[in-house]
Amino acid sequence: MPHARKSAKKPLVPENLLTALHIGASSVSMMVAERGDDGSLMPVDFLEKPAPVARDIFRNGVVTALTTERVVSIIKGYQKSLTELGVDSHSVTRAVSTNILSEASNHEAFMNRIRIACGLRITTIDDGEMTRLIYLKTRRRLLSLPAMQKTPRWFSMSARETRVPCYFKTA
Repeated sequence: MPHARKSAKKPLVPENLLTALHIGASSVSMMVAERGDDGSLMPVDFLEKPAPVARDIFRNGVVTALTTERVVSIIKGYQKSLTELGVDSHSVTRAVSTNILSEASNHEAFMNRIRIACGLRITTIDDGEMTRLIYLKTRRRLLSLPAMQKTPRWFSMSARETRVPCYFKTA
């Protein structure tokens, strides 16, 4: 991931800001990035708060009302942050949820509650995309470790039934 914006020499232009909201297994996060003149993205802000979505699903088979309202509250807080940046709080560029959510018997009610309370349509990430995102995040984190930059490494990672062998060698 590119480094965050070092200074505010140029004021942020709301039209150049992109946002990504993710309802994960254990947290809700939002990234705000600024699109540069060359099309590159520079992170402006990253927000993350815990929400026990997966815990509810694995214990009860549903996302509880308490967790649902926590997620709604977190998203509303993020929307206030977007408003402070001059961005329309309902114009999130991409809003997704973990694929674990599809295992909850009330996943549609959960998504509807967010749509009604926050004005956002959340899509569930499919298994293939989840595997790709896990791979990219793991690769980025591993390559940032000094030990990984010296010696080639093999490892296997999995999201549900998909296994991806990875080999990293840096020059």
